[in-house]
Amino acid sequence: EIQQLEVDGIDKGGVGLGGFVQTFREGYSPYAFWVYQQVYDNAGMPIEGAYVDRNGDGEITSDDKYNYKKPQADVTMGFLTNATIGQNWDFYMAWRASVGNYVYDQISADRAHLGNIYNTVDGTINNAPVDFNNTNFTTTYKESDYFVKNGSFVKLDNVTVGYTFNNLLNNNSNIRVYTGVQNVLTITKYKNIDPEVFNDGRDSSIYPRARMFTLGINANF
Repeated sequence: EIQQLEVDGIDKGGVGLGGFVQTFREGYSPYAFWVYQQVYDNAGMPIEGAYVDRNGDGEITSDDKYNYKKPQADVTMGFLTNATIGQNWDFYMAWRASVGNYVYDQISADRAHLGNIYNTVDGTINNAPVDFNNTNFTTTYKESDYFVKNGSFVKLDNVTVGYTFNNLLNNNSNIRVYTGVQNVLTITKYKNIDPEVFNDGRDSSIYPRARMFTLGINANF
């Protein structure tokens, strides 16, 4: 990845055309988001290409970029339960939560604008993220803090239910039949596929993670 050394830090998170949306700077979290502050109209819609002149010099330059959020969570939690119900049933469940982490929505930054949706060469229409309805941007403005979004989530990773048949064939035998699901449920405000990203906080994947179902038998004689 291209890096640009500055007096007070190193630009990271290249988004093309010399643009960067993250930074390594003293006093900030690694890969903290370093972006322009978006200007909104009275209806709360982002104004295309309009940013806050944070240093008040009358023009928008890279000196107006600022730290807005970070990809690391403030709190991570997990909850596991492994229960036996009566003499036959067993139940397993695993939850995870991440709170305070933010995601750079590179999917929308790259694709949610009219220049991507309408192909002027052959007049065809491309698929676009639903976020286009929130901006109506005609071209891409990737360094806006608009694309830094709350990635907090609660996930139900795994559920397994089993039933054991005791003494089915003889006094020492048991057969356990079980079924389970992985990647069961995600609860989040983030509107794209998955708020849990591993590319330093930038979400560029348009492919969902697989939800896997299992069915099995354990037999002891």
